[in-house]
Order: sequence, then C-alpha cells, then structure tokens
Amino acid sequence: MGSLRDCFGDAVRILVGPGLAKQRLAVAWRNHLEDIEPEELPGQFRDDFGALRKAMHSATACGGLGVIEVSVRKMTEQEAGAHCACIAHLFAKLPEGPQRSAPALAPFPFRIAVGDE
Repeated sequence: MGSLRDCFGDAVRILVGPGLAKQRLAVAWRNHLEDIEPEELPGQFRDDFGALRKAMHSATACGGLGVIEVSVRKMTEQEAGAHCACIAHLFAKLPEGPQRSAPALAPFPFRIAVGDE
C-alpha cells in the first residue's frame, strides 16, 4: 500500500488522463482515495479531504450504480472540476510520509461447512 502521497499521486495521474472528467474523478476516488480516512491526513488537510469525502458520498446507490458513481453523476462539471483541483492541491501540499498499513480485516463471523460436516 504506498504512502498517502503515493495514493494522491496515483489519483492525480488518473485525473489528468484521457476521458471525461466525471469518469476520471470516480475512478481516481474509488481506486486510490476511497479507503483513506481524514484522520490519516495531517491536520491542515482534514477539512478539505472531509468535504471531498462528503461530496463523493452525497447520493444513494441506485440502478446498479454505487454511491460514488451516483454522487459524481449528480455533480455539475464545475463541481467535479473543483473536486479534481482539490485532489491535485492536496497532492501538491502533502509531505512525503510513512507507508500506509493495510486495513485490518474483520473476522469472518460465519463458519463454512466443508465436506460432511
């Protein structure tokens, strides 16, 4: 799992690539930023990232689309562009930091029967 800066850098590489801005925003968020909690960021970046997270989860999943895709679809191009700019700004300002640890997996609450059990 890389550092926070690596995650943001990977997201920015998607944001500046080919395709529609809204699609790039959804892919960048889902693939590189979704599992980051605001508390992982240095204090001065938490509010901006928290607002970004709130925007990316502002809608309810429907029609086979997830929360992120529906939230991005409901954004105007200007809103999506502002969120892309926020991600780029956070990347530019984030200091290089330690590697992130993989999230702990929750224990599986069910027993799986194998064979003749």
